[in-house]
Amino acid sequence: MTFSEELEGERLVPGETSAESWAEHLERYRFAAKFVRNRAVVDLACGFGFGSDVLQRAGAKSVVGVDVDREAVSYATEHYRDPPLRFALADGQALPFHSASFDACASMGTLAHVRRPQAFLSEIWRVLRPGGLLVLSTPNRLVSNPGRSRGARPINPYHVMEPTFTEMRRLLGSSFRVKGYYGQMFQPVETILTPGSLLTILARHPALPLLILPRAGEFARVASGRSSKRRDLRVYRYAVLPFEGRLMAEAEPRQMVLVCVRNAVRADGSPDASAV
Repeated sequence: MTFSEELEGERLVPGETSAESWAEHLERYRFAAKFVRNRAVVDLACGFGFGSDVLQRAGAKSVVGVDVDREAVSYATEHYRDPPLRFALADGQALPFHSASFDACASMGTLAHVRRPQAFLSEIWRVLRPGGLLVLSTPNRLVSNPGRSRGARPINPYHVMEPTFTEMRRLLGSSFRVKGYYGQMFQPVETILTPGSLLTILARHPALPLLILPRAGEFARVASGRSSKRRDLRVYRYAVLPFEGRLMAEAEPRQMVLVCVRNAVRADGSPDASAV
């Protein structure tokens, strides 16, 4: 549950991280920063603190960065000293905050590291005020692990689970309403069509066969590596974009980014006592 655990164990330390990893994570925080102005924010799995600093500079009323890595929290505390910004050593599945303490929560890539995702989301629900915002990113299994089932171990050795969008909606349950679905690092649909992923993609995009039929020959050539006409999606590599319309028909994002609103009902259907 920390940004010090990423692909190949790369640590996201300012000045020490590859330009690619840095750009990828920075863009997600810049996107989340659009929703934090004048809000009390908790940043879960803040790592070495650079993302929490982005949120603070965007005009958040206050930001608390949380991580289970003692070294990361120590680094963040030492390097980011703006008074409204502070850091706490804690587990995201058992947060040391009163209920309804925050107006917004950022969770950039945390879910993939969580062994009890429902407990994690329940804690976020608890510490957010009614109507509070959750900006959450997570790898999309259709792209990061094409053809693998929900219960299969992800390829990334530091991850314990990677959902599809449909599975993510189920996890959120009645606790959160998805206000906006965005994506990052898009992959052409035809490059991830495997027997294991095809049915899930069709469930997500039921009109896809109608879009594919007129271009069936081209899809076959792309899939076999014999085409040079594959759409260039590099312009979308790091940008966080609304995942809809033509883009949805042609690509899947490697990283899903959801903007959610906290409902007054828990995932188990019980009401929020503070809202009654």
